[in-house]
Amino acid sequence: MKKHYLLYFVITALLFLFSCKRQKFVAKTIQGEEPRKTSFWHYQSNFMLDRNSTDLRTDGIYFKIIDTDQFGDTYKTFRFYQDGLVISHVAYSTPEKLMKLERMIEGNIHGYYKLKGDTLLFTTKVYYNHSPTFYTGDIYSSDSLRLHYINYKTRESDSEIYYFIKEEN
Repeated sequence: MKKHYLLYFVITALLFLFSCKRQKFVAKTIQGEEPRKTSFWHYQSNFMLDRNSTDLRTDGIYFKIIDTDQFGDTYKTFRFYQDGLVISHVAYSTPEKLMKLERMIEGNIHGYYKLKGDTLLFTTKVYYNHSPTFYTGDIYSSDSLRLHYINYKTRESDSEIYYFIKEEN
């Protein structure tokens, strides 16, 4: 009799699982619609960077080595664009290769920045979990940034210095 209850339970569980709507969980890229631009704290429509009023550079990337092993380095990078977009990558690569990544296809960690003098403010989100990371920082010169961050979900926080490398033409 116990075998019949177990068999009924297994059949019921399988029917339940197959009757549930199957969803595909796919990480969207920046060309998707979510999260909406207006969901970022520092998004400003019609923003254009005034390069004469700031040392923030848009002709390359700011990078930091976050891990090193016998095969190479892992970098965290930020690329700022004149329209207020910032894209971040964490990759086992080189800064030169990361500079070649296309803005609209491969940047799934992104946000929008705002400047107040030499202070930089921005928030980034990852499409598949929508937990924002908040950044504040100072532009030291045209070759480095000091960023303080806190992740909303993990509560991880730290201060880091990122160095600039110019894109080769």
